[in-house]
Amino acid sequence: MLRLLFQHLLRDKKVNEIHKTVDIHQSALIGDNVQIGSGSVIGKDVVIKDGVSVGSNVVIQGPTIVNEECRIFPGVVLGCEPQVLSLNQETGDLVIGKRTVIREFVTVHRSMDYQNSTLIGEDCYLMNGVHVGHDCKISNRVIFASFSACGGHTSIQDDVFVSAYVGFHQFTRIGESSFIGAHSAVKKDIPPFTMIDSNPVRVRGLNVIGMKRRGISSKVRNDIKSVYKVLFNSKETLNDSCVKIENDFKLNREIKIVIDFVRSSERGIYQGTI
Repeated sequence: MLRLLFQHLLRDKKVNEIHKTVDIHQSALIGDNVQIGSGSVIGKDVVIKDGVSVGSNVVIQGPTIVNEECRIFPGVVLGCEPQVLSLNQETGDLVIGKRTVIREFVTVHRSMDYQNSTLIGEDCYLMNGVHVGHDCKISNRVIFASFSACGGHTSIQDDVFVSAYVGFHQFTRIGESSFIGAHSAVKKDIPPFTMIDSNPVRVRGLNVIGMKRRGISSKVRNDIKSVYKVLFNSKETLNDSCVKIENDFKLNREIKIVIDFVRSSERGIYQGTI
């Protein structure tokens, strides 16, 4: 009986696997069942929660919070000082959501403002060489292909796919469930549910595959298509077109998202063919 009890306790015990060459600051907090590879540096005010895996030669500076079950691959640098030439104030932090995967040589900087955060949401996937600048707000289930980059204060909503070598100008906003084609240099806001491609950057249609994966019905997809035809083909202003849509369409969740996004855009939106 005692032997069975001992085996049960041993099986449930959460043991960290931290290589002897890892440098951990005394103020850092490490959760249970954490793995940290050789040569990594965990700096001041870093919090690594349960079940996180950190590869070799990773640098995490604080204040940074890495939430549960994230996987961080070799050579990643997180939470360093923002790249702001005129920086002369205390900086903010970086928060990474649960189950996010960060591949080799990704860099993510903390906020330039003491009261703000750079945010990476839950279940995101950042492929090798991606850069996320200070004060970016990345929502959930966003995928970045290799060597894409976000300038400071970029905002990306849920379920966006960013192809390789895409660059986002600072303060741009990317609407939910959009798809950005490779090599696009994005300088304006990208409307929700659209598909963008480069040379030149413009809307090339709806992200039908992405919407199907999210379970958005064909009826709602057709409604979204009709709404964008009003927005893109009308000779009226975008604000007047939004009023027309509110009067002529049944306002489901997705149409409200489109209208709110268009109205709140400060940089203007990309348009094109739907």
